[in-house]
Amino acid sequence: MLKGKFISKIDKFGRIRIPQTLRKIVEAKYGNEFFITTVDVRDVRIYPLSEWELIEKKMRKQYKENRIIQKVMERTAFFGLVRKIDKQGRILIHKLLREKIKLKGKILIEGKGKYLKVSALQ
Repeated sequence: MLKGKFISKIDKFGRIRIPQTLRKIVEAKYGNEFFITTVDVRDVRIYPLSEWELIEKKMRKQYKENRIIQKVMERTAFFGLVRKIDKQGRILIHKLLREKIKLKGKILIEGKGKYLKVSALQ
């Protein structure tokens, strides 16, 4: 379970450092591959790839009947990319997503159970 709030910063290359407390948990349980996206264009969501695949499977079952699910899937597919944590514990947030969410400078990383939420600090 990913819990806690951490203040960090995004570097000039668009990478964020996953706090070591959270990094140990995710790497032990899920490995180092993640799906990075947004659901509501207010924050970045970093899902362990295996967790995202389960969510996507559930959404596909409801896709035809539910217009909200359709919009969420379109948005997450448009902004989403698979990334790996590097040896220094950093993960790249791609430019389009960084610009849309206005991530620069200080950020807030929150453990939200099965994913990490990254938002800008003003």
